[in-house]
Amino acid sequence: ITFSASLGGVTKTVSVALTITPPPFTFSEAASALSVAPGGSGNVTVTVTPASGFTSAVALSVGHLPAGVTATFSPASVTGAGAHTVSLHVAVAANASAGSSPTTISASGGGETLSLPLALTIQ
Repeated sequence: ITFSASLGGVTKTVSVALTITPPPFTFSEAASALSVAPGGSGNVTVTVTPASGFTSAVALSVGHLPAGVTATFSPASVTGAGAHTVSLHVAVAANASAGSSPTTISASGGGETLSLPLALTIQ
């Protein structure tokens, strides 16, 4: 990338090399929204795919859950080549308040953390 700036008839140019390193794994969710009634539960499928040669474990987590909501992954982490399908189970307590909550699904491994939004609605 080359940057140039001019002032008072003087132009200065600077070149900078930019290297973009892809993450060691990718992950995606089958649905970006989940709606659950109080006292109920729901599932979202998440797929983790390591890049070629990546051998570290990738751990999954959920952030920003509202009160009365629990989330568990099965399995909680994956290791090895090939695409891994993981089930996220979300349980809502019977006394949980109705409303929407922007939660986040995260995958961490090899020094990288990737996140995806999950729009959670308690009906």
